Amino acid sequence: ACKKGMLDACGRLGQLTLDSDVAGGVKILDDACTKGSSWSCVRLAESYYYGWPTAYDQVAGLGYYRKACKLGNGTACYMLGSISSSDEADRKMVEAACKAGDSSVCSLLSYMATDPAKKQKYDEMACEMGAAWTCDSLARAFEDPSTYAPPTDKKKRKKYLDYLELACDGGMSYSCVKIAMVDLPPVPRETWDAATQKYLPPPNTPT
Repeated sequence: ACKKGMLDACGRLGQLTLDSDVAGGVKILDDACTKGSSWSCVRLAESYYYGWPTAYDQVAGLGYYRKACKLGNGTACYMLGSISSSDEADRKMVEAACKAGDSSVCSLLSYMATDPAKKQKYDEMACEMGAAWTCDSLARAFEDPSTYAPPTDKKKRKKYLDYLELACDGGMSYSCVKIAMVDLPPVPRETWDAATQKYLPPPNTPT
């Protein structure tokens, strides 16, 4: 299959070869990466960056992460953002991956952002792309920190419910519960905390 130009097959062949013949595996993976197999680029990036089974070579590892990110591999873009955020060209590539629709990359950029406005922007992008936990986090920002009560301002309340609905639709059952309880009297924070503690193991309990 690899000889017929099926790049995914070449990547798998390179992976299998790498375990027994490092030089041979690298050659196959590098050829597939050059021809456009982002998975092969990532495999080489991981191998060089972590030093197994190839020798440790951070520069080579970063180079392959860059190639894979350019090919649209979200995992590579996430890693590139994590380990090379100070490089302007790399950051632009990672931001492009976020704009292209990778919610995990947007979440990473939010985590790394020091500007609250940029953090908010990346969180909103991730939420719109289906990152349910980010939608729930955006909703929680509107709650009263002492009672967890929803906002009373009409505009803020609508935004709050919009985020909760996105989180609920994305599988966050707790967000669904919040929607159902939104018009009920607020529950004191101590009550929420006590209820949570009921379901946690006692201190120093082996898990």
